[in-house]
Amino acid sequence: MVVGVDPELKVIWGFLKSWRATTSALVCISRGLNGVAVLPSVQLAPPRTPKRLLKVYELEGCPESRKVRESMTILDLDFIALPCPTGGNRFRQQMKEIGGKDQVPFLVDENTNTKLYGADEIVKYLFSTYLPEGASIADNVPQLMSPGLFTSFSLFLSTFGRKARGLTKKAIQEDIRPPEPTSDCDETKKEKDWIELYGYEASPYTRLVREVLAELELPHIQRTLGKGSHKRSEYQARVGKMQVPYLEDHNPKTRTNGNPVKMFDSTEIATYLQLKYLQDPSRIESEKPGFLARTFPPNVTFGLIIGFFLLRFFLV
Repeated sequence: MVVGVDPELKVIWGFLKSWRATTSALVCISRGLNGVAVLPSVQLAPPRTPKRLLKVYELEGCPESRKVRESMTILDLDFIALPCPTGGNRFRQQMKEIGGKDQVPFLVDENTNTKLYGADEIVKYLFSTYLPEGASIADNVPQLMSPGLFTSFSLFLSTFGRKARGLTKKAIQEDIRPPEPTSDCDETKKEKDWIELYGYEASPYTRLVREVLAELELPHIQRTLGKGSHKRSEYQARVGKMQVPYLEDHNPKTRTNGNPVKMFDSTEIATYLQLKYLQDPSRIESEKPGFLARTFPPNVTFGLIIGFFLLRFFLV
């Protein structure tokens, strides 16, 4: 992991570190680096932080769920991620009971008593509710967040290169399952019992951790740290450096000598989560080159994605 550099350089470094990071970085680039930084209007204004955390029932390998998570980074909003992988029943059933449908993404905002299905409706709601006072929605919604052909195609690319990782549930040890965070979770609360993941949506390394969390159906709080976030200075002062992903597992059943597990580095975090929560740790997967890695060299794949964006700007 590269420490002390801008997120954009970390994305480039992803091409050089491993095939896992290569495919993860490529799909992030396909979204035009949406979800890297906080909107300038949000950076310059006092944050409109909701009193109760938003809840998002989502699926890591789902393009529409990614669009919602990008909005959270862009607006500098933390949220509770409730993974709903195929074969999972914990949060899918809960979502169906609350909203009436088995469909992701699904947003619950207890601050306004709002429940919404569908990425476009959720994105529209988030920008209209949590943009700074006086900020224009039309001037602040990124083009790749608006409904349209190029948005849909780039979202498709964002899952295509990762072989749909994060879509299917894996069996876990039910007796140590972490509790679901509540919407009144306070980051400064001394007694925590939930999992927290610090990162931002377009980070290729954070994505690798989220894939494992989704496959294990592990609820967690996503602390967003996009470039320009009001929370970055406090985070860096607390952990000692500006590096993501960073995971804190406060689950009382997985603590070491009574202390929560805290770690950087996507590979170490992914290995820890599988060793600790997977029902059969001997079945931990070692990532093999995906479709893009097997079919095209990184420079060719990168060229195809750049070509896609050049075509987009010529046609729009």
